[in-house]
Amino acid sequence: MSTPSTTDVLIVGAGPMALLTSIGLAKQSIDTIVLDRREGNIQVATGRATTLYPSSLELLEPLGMTGDLLQKGFVARSSFNFRNGIRVNERGWNDMFDYLKVSYHDYLLNFRQCNSEEVFLCHYEECGKSI
Repeated sequence: MSTPSTTDVLIVGAGPMALLTSIGLAKQSIDTIVLDRREGNIQVATGRATTLYPSSLELLEPLGMTGDLLQKGFVARSSFNFRNGIRVNERGWNDMFDYLKVSYHDYLLNFRQCNSEEVFLCHYEECGKSI
């Protein structure tokens, strides 16, 4: 596919934030071009990890992405930390999980960046776009 010579918004990089921005703009009928230095849709499978918190999941809900992300990730409703084989609770994660209960999404969602990009790219392509 050849790259158009004009657009409303040029987005350089096809990481998660760029793809989410592109989807949001496309849904508002704002023309975008996303350019990335990687060939095709290649992201290292062991690349960066991502954690989405309840507020982020709530923001993705109207875009129809939360269910797709749930299929790719791991839900966490608790956490345990160990030092030298002994459980420690000083990081504060346990307290954080108590605050998650105020959301419909009462969990953290963990997955690899390549998985989030796959979901976001699929939704971008559903808008009739490609990278």
